[in-house]
Amino acid sequence: MNKSQSLTKNDYSKIAKLYDLDFGKDKMNFDKYIDQMITKLKQQKLENGLIVDLGSGPGNVVDYFLSKGFKNLTAVDFTPQFFTMLKKKYKGNKEVKVASSEMIEFAKRQKPSSVVAYIASFSIIHLTNPQLKHLLKLMNKTLVKGGYFGASCYKGKFKGFEV
Repeated sequence: MNKSQSLTKNDYSKIAKLYDLDFGKDKMNFDKYIDQMITKLKQQKLENGLIVDLGSGPGNVVDYFLSKGFKNLTAVDFTPQFFTMLKKKYKGNKEVKVASSEMIEFAKRQKPSSVVAYIASFSIIHLTNPQLKHLLKLMNKTLVKGGYFGASCYKGKFKGFEV
């Protein structure tokens, strides 16, 4: 973990509860990329495969997939407070696994062609360019044929949405 990621982990640890209150139920722009991904996964009959939410935070993406009938989800977050929230939230839910891990380390542990989709909502911005390149290579290796990667981030100083 680089210094920037360490600072990010520390900062999110301090604001996890507030972040959950602000964004825990947020579905902003899910129609612009997650709904499209859901449609494609169902068309290709991949809806039963593993879907990984990288940088899950309070779990709003996982909740959305659950509401759409998906049953093989993993929420990944490296912030201890979010991990604790997610473990509590999904306790007893056999459809969701929770992992306390940095994104690259999690992707390294996945078997080739074992994931149907990765989602990274506002999380990959915390990676350096070399780390992002490495993560993308790992995702390419672990995604099934026809699998998907969806990411969202803000663009520019006015926080326009970019998918």
